[in-house]
Amino acid sequence: MAKHLFSYDNYRELLIDSIATRDERGFKTRLAEAAGCQLSYFSQVLHGSVHLTEDQAYGVTIHLSLNEIESEFFVLLVRMERAGSKGLRNHLVAKIKQIQSDQKKLSKRLKTKKIAFEHQEQYYAAWYYSAIHMCLSIPEMQNKQSLLQYLLLDDDQLAKAIDLLLTMGLVEKSNKYFKTIEYNIHVPSNTPLHVSYNLVWRSFFSQRLQSNLENDIHYTAVHSLSRSDSQVLREMIMKFIEESREVVSLSDEETLVAITVDFCQPIP
Repeated sequence: MAKHLFSYDNYRELLIDSIATRDERGFKTRLAEAAGCQLSYFSQVLHGSVHLTEDQAYGVTIHLSLNEIESEFFVLLVRMERAGSKGLRNHLVAKIKQIQSDQKKLSKRLKTKKIAFEHQEQYYAAWYYSAIHMCLSIPEMQNKQSLLQYLLLDDDQLAKAIDLLLTMGLVEKSNKYFKTIEYNIHVPSNTPLHVSYNLVWRSFFSQRLQSNLENDIHYTAVHSLSRSDSQVLREMIMKFIEESREVVSLSDEETLVAITVDFCQPIP
């Protein structure tokens, strides 16, 4: 698609772009078959003469391999176009805009757990709390001595951090060892803690940047481009974040990485 799916306000435009950007012979015919209609009828849909039914729209979502929320959004676009009254149309437009708004928020797109309110401020106050939390998922890191050597912390910092993580139920102790038992943590962007958590890691990276380490990637670019393409870039970044978490969830715990992503539009 020329744009990301949730930026569309018209299902025909979405279909036309899908067909135009697919390098597949007969893709339009297969979409018509998925909708359960003749190709001639599907062509009329694309030209605005007729509308898809909800059943036909659902068939299209399956062929496009849309997930649950994407399918719901596409069918809502069809329902909105078919609405017979202004009241129903306005109701559906409001639902569409709510989904579009939600899809700009990572907290709505990621399956995560919130940290208990009474522990949030401390957990997000320093980079090493989340670093220790994730390190304790790596077998050879599940003891204090290994953590001290790897993260270059002092005994007091480490002891307090592990006590906090135990209290929060994010790690557990077994004999002399500790291990992570809860992984998917995300701080919503509409909280003050989102700011502090991002700042402590960017402070960490600003110091790390001076070391110029071979495996690190530090990238900054400022571009001028169309408003629509700026939203394409934004969606690419959101997709990367989602997909990176999918990779992590299936991966063996062997090493620790940290990722920070910033996208600003407009500037300033």
